Amino acid sequence: MFVTGVVQAGIMNGYEDQTFRPAQELTRLEMTVMIARAKELPLDPQAKVSFADADQIPAWGLSLTWQQLLKPN
Repeated sequence: MFVTGVVQAGIMNGYEDQTFRPAQELTRLEMTVMIARAKELPLDPQAKVSFADADQIPAWGLSLTWQQLLKPN
């Protein structure tokens, strides 16, 4: 099953209640984190973001090195 492979690869974890919600739309943050995990980008616990809505980013999404993700290859 596709979900099992994605979970085993560490790309997706599901929600805190241990469920997946396939009918629920992904947020920009959720998609960004999945891309970063798939690309195995380094995480930086001290990362700072300057998005207008940065105050709305939950703690689990703050450690992503945003500059690394947005940098062209």
